[in-house]
Amino acid sequence: MSPAGCRPTATIGRRERVLLVDASTTFVDRAKGALTRDEPAVVLTTADPDAALTSLASADCLLLGAASDEHERTRPRAAFVETVRERDATLPVVVAVDPGDSATVDAVLAAGATDVVDPDAPDALLAARLRNALARRTRRGGELVGEAERPDDAPDPTVLQRELDDVQRSLHDLYTVTTDASLSLDERIERTLALVCDRIDVRLGFLTRIDDDTQRIVHAVGDHPLLQPGESCPLSTSYCRRTLEADGLLAVGHAAVDEGWEDDPGYELFGLECYLGGRVSVDGDLYGTLCFADTEPRNEPFTESQTAFVELLTRWVSYELERERHERDLQRATRRFRALFDNPRTFAGILDPDGTLREVNDTARSTLSDPDSAVGLPFWDTPWWAPDDDSVATVRDAVEAASGGEAASFECRYFPQEGAGTVSATIYPVYGALAEDEVLGGGTFDAAATDDAEVVSLMAVGTDTTTRTEQAEQLRRQRDRLEEFASVVSHDLRSPLEVARGRLHLYEKTGDGENLGDVKASLDRMSTLIDDLLDLARQGEAVSNPTSTSVSDVARRAWNTVATDEATLAVDLDSDLTVDADPSRLRQLFENLFRNSVEHGSTDGERVTIRLVALDDRRGFAVEDDGVGIAPDDREQVFERGVTTNQAGTGFGLAIVERVVEAHGWRIDVTESAAGGARFEVSFDS
Repeated sequence: MSPAGCRPTATIGRRERVLLVDASTTFVDRAKGALTRDEPAVVLTTADPDAALTSLASADCLLLGAASDEHERTRPRAAFVETVRERDATLPVVVAVDPGDSATVDAVLAAGATDVVDPDAPDALLAARLRNALARRTRRGGELVGEAERPDDAPDPTVLQRELDDVQRSLHDLYTVTTDASLSLDERIERTLALVCDRIDVRLGFLTRIDDDTQRIVHAVGDHPLLQPGESCPLSTSYCRRTLEADGLLAVGHAAVDEGWEDDPGYELFGLECYLGGRVSVDGDLYGTLCFADTEPRNEPFTESQTAFVELLTRWVSYELERERHERDLQRATRRFRALFDNPRTFAGILDPDGTLREVNDTARSTLSDPDSAVGLPFWDTPWWAPDDDSVATVRDAVEAASGGEAASFECRYFPQEGAGTVSATIYPVYGALAEDEVLGGGTFDAAATDDAEVVSLMAVGTDTTTRTEQAEQLRRQRDRLEEFASVVSHDLRSPLEVARGRLHLYEKTGDGENLGDVKASLDRMSTLIDDLLDLARQGEAVSNPTSTSVSDVARRAWNTVATDEATLAVDLDSDLTVDADPSRLRQLFENLFRNSVEHGSTDGERVTIRLVALDDRRGFAVEDDGVGIAPDDREQVFERGVTTNQAGTGFGLAIVERVVEAHGWRIDVTESAAGGARFEVSFDS
């Protein structure tokens, strides 16, 4: 037997050749990479099935790649293996086959395949399967390949064949355990420990975790009391400290007689006579060790196939622990993402870089009458924005900016199923890059830009700011009313106040009673201004509890409280016309419209006729007169506070009318009546 640490040489004087048959380009690249890295002495050549059958004599091993469906129909792999066996009974044949396809696995093995390997297995496992298959090649045509005769000290071919058969069975058992999807990783590791103990003839197998100079047993088989799951010890008193110092595996056949072990603290604590162990790394960092041992010494050193078997297992455990860590990290990241994405107070969506909406959370979906109508559309064309051209343009600009790598924030109107509102949102670019393990299907995700990263997705996050916007608008209106009040106090009230002061001073000096009449007139003027100002302030508040109100009834009551002089009112309105309104404020609207017609509609004392009529093309009414009317250039400013052509007026009347209309959510327009007078049209559907 070869001593531990030496690799058997299967050929003499030439490099070994592996013939790769019927494989995809990806699998060819993986096989070449695996052999270049782990088996540099092996040459890999490729051929189609027909050419391969004529080249068997020049090959040391045949690797049958992952077949396509077309190949399975034209030349099943089991039949191809049988053809190879008919031409060469000893050539090692390894078949790449999905472990879940048990029928094909059984068929190719029954046809004479040496071994099978998962097409998606780690590169190290693929290289190990080929190495062990090459080791099976003993004789072809009655003599060793590459030699004229067997030296006297060469191994007995029968013994070597038995050893290689054991290797094949062990690898097949290992393959079955490590690819069993029904087992958890813990279960697969423990079964693998037991399988290797049986393969290399020791009683103890254990996986350790090394952290902060402490060794802790994670998994174990065997009856050693200090080598059970959960047991720990200082690293300085363990065998593992020497394993970490070794270049490759650490192999001990008989510690009691091997130099350097008699006084070793690990030997004194555990009493292990034989030991075979290697380092386990996860993502390049030390995880621990995978070890196999016994309290009894070995009669012979560990064989090359046994050390290769354990080395293969250390790589497999490292790979599986890495994958478990990555899956755990991915699950945590997914949970965090879903927690953010499904936040009930936040709208969220995932977009392609071109702006196509791919997924949207329940919060956003609940705002649409048809939740699925938005998915698959360009984000700016979804129902949230489509009714408003400005919103569509704003969202499109934000998507373009995010696709270019910049987070883009915006605020605009949107249109949920219950009406209209405002939303504040940000669209973030999401960057992605392929990892080194791309051939294994792995990848990395990075939310930050790098020099070679590209935007692979967009993330849109927003909140409904309707209430905040309405509150801001309400504060703005309150501020405007305060400014109006301050203006009236500082300007409009100052004139009559100064007149009153001056006339009162003259009365005190002269005693002329006519001055008191002017004082009273100024005070009346101030009282009227204050009353109108308070009315104007109250009308700025939105109507909160409207009731169904008859328009014509309210108009008639308003007419009875207005000083109409010689004016007349004609109501040409259906008495059934009702509207949801505040009756008191609607009455103020009519009072001010009627008063405006009476005070401004006539000249030279001519009698004015006022008519209340229905609108022809929409729900609403119009108040019109046959007076002098309002010039087109003046119509836009008639609702401004203080605008009046009557020296006795305050200029608040039409401003109050506009406030009442706005408070109800209606619309008012100024035009000309058929008689040439003023016409005020109030539409209920704004």
